[in-house]
This record gives sequence, structure tokens and C-alpha cells, in this order.
Amino acid sequence: MSQRKFTNPERFAIWKHHRAVCYWCGEPLRLLETTIDHFIPERVENNSEELEELRKRYGLASNFAINDYSNWLPCHDRCNNNQAVGNSRGSQLAPSHSEESWSKDLSAL
Repeated sequence: MSQRKFTNPERFAIWKHHRAVCYWCGEPLRLLETTIDHFIPERVENNSEELEELRKRYGLASNFAINDYSNWLPCHDRCNNNQAVGNSRGSQLAPSHSEESWSKDLSAL
């Protein structure tokens, strides 16, 4: 469960940016049923060694932040709870979103 509490505008931006689709199962996702997941889990935020290993594994920038739009994913609650157990998209590469792409979506808010 996420430690961070997402605002409605953040939830909307993440949902819209990902085209109203659950990241884990790929099915359509209604805004009202959207939960937000972290691709790189929050638990590693204070573990610099593990965080650095994950940054290298997924080719993430050294300034990659755990609690940032580039790490947040929209999903169904059931998928968020099941993805750790072995979801079909769980081994997929980290989502890549340019800052330019996010800036465009966020400016519409």
C-alpha cells in the first residue's frame, strides 16, 4: 500500500497520461476505480543500494525520484494487489515518459 496520498488532480493526470488503461492488466480503467501504483516501490526510497541497483537495471537517471509522475502508474485495485504475486506485465520494462510528455499533460490541468 502506498504511503503517499495522491490528490485528485495527480490521479487524473496519471490516468489521462496512460490513456485510461490499467498498467498491469491492460484493460480499460475508469477514473473512479483508479488506484496509483509505483513501478519502483516506495520501500526502496531509503535504501540507496537497492535504489541504485534498480536505476541501473532499468536505465533510470541518477535523479530518478520514487514519488514522481515518471514512477506512478494507474491500475485497478485488484491488479495493484496482485502484481507482486506475478502479473503478466510485471516483468515489463519500466514505463518511459519524457518530461516533455508529462509537461504537456500537466499543463492541461
